Amino acid sequence: MAAVDTIRESLEKAITLQQQGHAEEALLLYHALLQHYPKQADLYYLTGLAHQDLQQWPQACERLEQAVALDGQRSDFLLALGMVLQELELPEQAKQRYAQAALLDPQDYQAYYHIGDSCIDLGQNRQAIEAFTQAIKCKPDLQEAWLNLGLCLKAAGELPGALQAFTTALQLNPDDAKAKVDYAMALLAMGDYANGWRYYTARFQFSHVFNDMQRIPANVEAWNGEPLQDKTLLVLCEQGYGDNLQFARYLPMLRARGVKKLIVESKGHLIELFRYNELADAYCNVMEVKEQQADYYVPLLELPRLLETRVENIPADLPLYRVSAALMHKLAAQIPSGGFKVGLVWSGKPLHPRDPARRRSCPFAELAPLATVAGVDFYSLQTGLEEDHMPSKLAGDTPLIDLNPYLDDFHHTAAAMQQLDLIITIDTAAAHLAGSLKRPTWLLTPYAADWRWGVTGNSTPWYPGMRLYRQPAPGAWQPVIAQVTAQLRQLVAYSTGYAATAPSL
Repeated sequence: MAAVDTIRESLEKAITLQQQGHAEEALLLYHALLQHYPKQADLYYLTGLAHQDLQQWPQACERLEQAVALDGQRSDFLLALGMVLQELELPEQAKQRYAQAALLDPQDYQAYYHIGDSCIDLGQNRQAIEAFTQAIKCKPDLQEAWLNLGLCLKAAGELPGALQAFTTALQLNPDDAKAKVDYAMALLAMGDYANGWRYYTARFQFSHVFNDMQRIPANVEAWNGEPLQDKTLLVLCEQGYGDNLQFARYLPMLRARGVKKLIVESKGHLIELFRYNELADAYCNVMEVKEQQADYYVPLLELPRLLETRVENIPADLPLYRVSAALMHKLAAQIPSGGFKVGLVWSGKPLHPRDPARRRSCPFAELAPLATVAGVDFYSLQTGLEEDHMPSKLAGDTPLIDLNPYLDDFHHTAAAMQQLDLIITIDTAAAHLAGSLKRPTWLLTPYAADWRWGVTGNSTPWYPGMRLYRQPAPGAWQPVIAQVTAQLRQLVAYSTGYAATAPSL
């Protein structure tokens, strides 16, 4: 009896230690107990959870597999194992375990929620929608399921349904910053800029954004539209290069309001382009922001809200950027005259598998049909690839001339673009640069495009003259490239005099 009491005390102590955050100490006790009870499924389960707390995923997986092997009728075992498998980036196996849990208890909302979560990792968007819908049927107030349902509906191009899901998520948790930002993105995509900009301010509640804002100098107030005469305004850069290139158009509007001095924080690769175009009076990098003397500060992406941008009044006085003659001359040696010159960008930054931005990249092999268009010289404007991963051929014997070694910053890239006849690009910073230069640009967009490209149509008020080619279905690049190839063939024929009329673009 004393031995039983000792074992019970050890188990209770281990559980208490784990609950108090002392998983390592708990593991010592669990391992000792397993020596006495090697067939106790609950012990393997608790041991697995302790490893999970320590983010020791392989060990957690091993122990939870042992628990399931001893008792496959416990849905909590299966759910825990599924979550560990997801951490090990094994979403298909995780989905199978979640499905087993759902079979054991068809009313278990957690099982359906996690099935949906694993489907997102697998790129199975329609199945994810079904799973989150089922989770909501089991638990109508499951806010996380409404939020994920909204994201999946948005990815499916079903924006009205997405808006309704985000609305419900916000009703269930009005303080959820992520729900507000996701709702904002859907509103902006639908063209409701008034409400979209307003909800988008919730991004400042994100911890990483909040921490970034700590770089603001002391005693500098946020600008909320006050008169700027005789004032110094510090504009803070936000997010990626593309966002900064797109929203730099608001800087001349601040000058028009009579600001005495305009200081712009800028990412390194943008400063020379901004400086050459005199977009501000002074520039600083992120490490220098704290030293700036200013009356007000404003994050760059707050300017559309503060200046009351709507779809009908988007500032589009382009080109925004001029290019140095010296750089033009420098790049001219790499882009000889003659032939129809096309610049290509097909890949964005490598991101987490579930990041929507991954859908923007077009596999390089999909571009091969472009090589069938005679009379075209193709140039790569692609950055971010290792040298040994940069293809030298577009397809067959068609060369792809790599300009990346000469693209030191966006000013150099702009100089290259100015000497090309056409830029074909995915939704990345290159698209915003080409559009801001007012160069002929064809944008390849995924089925559920980013908010700034709207929902339908082949044009955008942000960049008049840019042509959009939209996927007809998620992941369907082949019909997009087929259409682009046909249009390119017509354009080249017209430009070389073989066609009497210009193609309808």
